[in-house]
Amino acid sequence: MTGLGFGCNYIATNLYVAECSPRLLRGSFIGTVSQFGYQLGTLIAFWAGYGMSFHTKPFNIAWRVSNIIQIPIGLVFVAISFLYPESPRWLLEKHPDEPERALNTLAKIRSGEPSDERIRIEFHEMVASYEFRKRYAPGYLGLFKSKAMLKRLCYGFYATALQQFGGIAALTMYAALIYESLGWNKGHQALAINGIQSVLQLFIVLVNTFTVDRFGRRQLLIWGFTIQSTALLILSSLTTAFPDNGNKAAAVAEIAMFFIVGLTYCWSNGPIAPAIASEIFPQHVRDKGFGISLLGQTICLIALTQPWPRFNHEVGAKSYWLLFSLNVVALISVIFILPETKGISLERMDKIFGQIDAVEAGEQQEAKEIEEEENAALRASSVGDLEKNGNTTHTELS
Repeated sequence: MTGLGFGCNYIATNLYVAECSPRLLRGSFIGTVSQFGYQLGTLIAFWAGYGMSFHTKPFNIAWRVSNIIQIPIGLVFVAISFLYPESPRWLLEKHPDEPERALNTLAKIRSGEPSDERIRIEFHEMVASYEFRKRYAPGYLGLFKSKAMLKRLCYGFYATALQQFGGIAALTMYAALIYESLGWNKGHQALAINGIQSVLQLFIVLVNTFTVDRFGRRQLLIWGFTIQSTALLILSSLTTAFPDNGNKAAAVAEIAMFFIVGLTYCWSNGPIAPAIASEIFPQHVRDKGFGISLLGQTICLIALTQPWPRFNHEVGAKSYWLLFSLNVVALISVIFILPETKGISLERMDKIFGQIDAVEAGEQQEAKEIEEEENAALRASSVGDLEKNGNTTHTELS
């Protein structure tokens, strides 16, 4: 049940933030909310585990405390959720006959007035895109009816896979065991190292906040995977050279490399993956597309975390060469495959994926409809004039 609830919240939160964020700050908003929240939860969990490691008698209460801690946090978020306005894009999609609701909500979250030019421009794009897209099938069917949409789905799957492809989940989930295997096994050393790393990771997320919309998603991923690959190369070399953990300096350097990998993840592929996957789909299939895209994250997570303890035990110190190789592959793929979405509005993502710009198409469609209405009115007026002239002539002849 907890896993189901987390999955629903993760999808809803990322989509909500993506749809409500201003175009030029969307990456930082999504990344900060998603990754900062995750790291805050990790920090609480790690330090709760550290504290409970001192209380194992007369019985272990760690799992009870872990569950109890979640209850007040969950209740606070439930209460706060009632204060959130609906996404203006969702309102337009579900209530197209009441566009003023979406416009007023957009003005509210942009701290402006419905008459402000910047708000009118954004709202115009939303309406134009909606008018063009309402001819397409919504839901899951709409995801598989065109090559361009399938292309987006593949990119979404690929983007979320990047989050876990480098093996960060295995390093995080089994961090205490890994630290113990590297010689940090006295007392509660491994758990303390875990807790310290979680504190640093919480604040390093802010690097993403101030850089992702300035340098772009691709650039941060390239930097991130380069740093992680380098750190894992050094780590793999050290663990291979000193498999018995006899060198204290090497052991300290190994922990430093683990820290670098974890900290880099928190401002690169950790927050950027959900940002890309939640912004590339059009409104009428965004929730379905993002949900399916998360299979990439889940598959990589399971594929690496489930066999890792046995793999690490049997292969030993050389097991980290696998993670190094995966990060190098991820780096190369980002350089040659991933498109840049920085600064592009949600309604204008189409050109990246080989589709007609929905906003331009909607504007052309609206102009055509106006022209047809004007022509129809002109024809009706001409017919009326002819009938009037005909009646006048008939009267004169009479």
